[in-house]
Amino acid sequence: MFEAKTYTQRRDVLRKRLGSGLALFLGNEESPMNYADNQYAFRQDGTFLYYFGLHTPGLSGVVDIEERKDILFGNEVDINDIIWMGDLPTMNERAARVGVKTTFPAKSLADVLRNAAAKGRKIHVLPPYRPEHLFKLESLLGLKPAEDPSAASMDLIRAIVAQREVKSEAEVAEIETALLTTYKMYDAAMRMAQPGVWEQAIAGRMEGIAAADGGGIAFPIILSKNGQILHNHTHVNRLKKGDLMVVDAGSASPGHYASDITRTIPVGGNFTSKQIDVYEIIRAANENAIAAVRPGETNKEVHLLAAKTIAAGLKELGLMKGDVDAAVEQGAHALFFPHGIGHQIGLDVHDMENLGEDNVGYDGTVQRSPQFGLKSLRLAKKLKPGFVLTIEPGIYFIPALIDTWKAEKKHTDFIVYSKLDSYRAFGGIRIEDDVLVTPTGRRVLGKRIPKTPVQISAAVKICRRGAGAFGRGLRRMENWFVLCTKSQREFQVERLFQEAGFPVYCPRFRAAGRIKPFFPCYEFLRFSYPEQYKLVKYTRGVRYVVGNDAGAVPLDVRLIEELRSREVGGLIELEKYGVEPSVGDEIEVVNGPWKGLRGVFHKHLSDQDRVMILLNYVSYQGQLLIEKSKLKKVLT
Repeated sequence: MFEAKTYTQRRDVLRKRLGSGLALFLGNEESPMNYADNQYAFRQDGTFLYYFGLHTPGLSGVVDIEERKDILFGNEVDINDIIWMGDLPTMNERAARVGVKTTFPAKSLADVLRNAAAKGRKIHVLPPYRPEHLFKLESLLGLKPAEDPSAASMDLIRAIVAQREVKSEAEVAEIETALLTTYKMYDAAMRMAQPGVWEQAIAGRMEGIAAADGGGIAFPIILSKNGQILHNHTHVNRLKKGDLMVVDAGSASPGHYASDITRTIPVGGNFTSKQIDVYEIIRAANENAIAAVRPGETNKEVHLLAAKTIAAGLKELGLMKGDVDAAVEQGAHALFFPHGIGHQIGLDVHDMENLGEDNVGYDGTVQRSPQFGLKSLRLAKKLKPGFVLTIEPGIYFIPALIDTWKAEKKHTDFIVYSKLDSYRAFGGIRIEDDVLVTPTGRRVLGKRIPKTPVQISAAVKICRRGAGAFGRGLRRMENWFVLCTKSQREFQVERLFQEAGFPVYCPRFRAAGRIKPFFPCYEFLRFSYPEQYKLVKYTRGVRYVVGNDAGAVPLDVRLIEELRSREVGGLIELEKYGVEPSVGDEIEVVNGPWKGLRGVFHKHLSDQDRVMILLNYVSYQGQLLIEKSKLKKVLT
């Protein structure tokens, strides 16, 4: 939630835009899953959240324009509520959080509306999308919006859209908070995208990460190797080498703002030549469209630019032919790109579309096209500073659609049907980012999730190579990190990873607490930055160690490739003691900050670097290399 004044100011802006009457906002109710007391996770109506901010079922709000009064309707907690849910705030306490001074029981809403109607005052209502709202509007006002769409107030709809579509700095910050969690979700998805893994395992891990960060998912996760199915919510397939896994997912922030990201991931980390050809077309469409986002540009033109990029790329592959502009104008590209370039995003993942997609994405200057593909464009009007929208082009090979168009001899001047048979099992590719329209252009929101083929392959292969190198023991270790003994080198490695869009954790070895996950950095550097591989390649002067939150070992390429399991303890700095023990010496520290630590000296990093100790023991292929026995040396 924001501060109370935020909601007060929003309602005041609405009053000025609306002019007269009462604006009614119906909050959502609990929705039973299979009986009354077993409910789906509650989600408040987005418009109610925007003006009243309370994520609580059973509430309604009224904004009285002329009397400049806001009223919150809801029932007080009783002893049964307290027994089952603990102490809860009173209605007055809830109202105070959002700057409302007047509260009434839920049943009083009918009287307030009836009195206003008796005085001839206009009561503005929104189009309902839930069954309980249909019932309430009929019982309260005798309205039947399902039968008569004009029952909804266009004045209220236009006022809300004009207000909500321009996001404040605080709202953008909420979206970026959601994107931080989404980054973690994709980091896990890419690491898990290995042959033999079930889709449901990856979807479950992603949903768990979203829940652990406090906001949950913004919409059901779309994840499937059948990427040609645009909104595939089934996760029943087992991945195999050569599959492309399309993931379209996003977290909600604790303040209920959504994120929405799509990546297409090659299972095992390797794109085939055919896959990378199509992938690069979509990446170009994504980046060209993002570059075109600016105030005053219509999103329809952004969409058409992406469509032309796709058509031109498919022409180079021999799947389309003829004039690219003409092909897009006639809609031939929609065989491969049958949806729009994106939508607005905010409190709802498709922001405000419950108010009517045409009311949100179109206006008097841009009308919806009846053409297949283009008619699915959700947002077409001019972009303004403060808009947050998704850019999500895709290429899909949908066998049923191909067969239909081919049988109808549709767009034969532009589509090379004879070459599509080899793509029938291809699936689909989609790439999506969330973009803020700024006064001078655009800004891609959130921490960069790997998008180039090299970045995605490396993200998958870091896990696969690391797991293969360390074996099953490493797969059980979830908290690996890279340590650097020199701050300058630490900065260099961190910068390399950040520039590439990857997380890196290079805390100094004195860092306390649990360290977040990361696998050996040398694999990524060797894969993507061969010039920098020397930074971590093993030599006599190796300066990096890799380990988990229990300890670390020097990063030795031979060790990485051969070590199968380990149990290691902490690290001790001996430099201050002026002692240079030999490999195999067993030592205990009896004074200083490391008093009580004991173990066996393992390896010098170099004559110039700090000397470190591995505690406990290291096992190699199931055999103990070093055992603790009697202490040979005592440091004082």
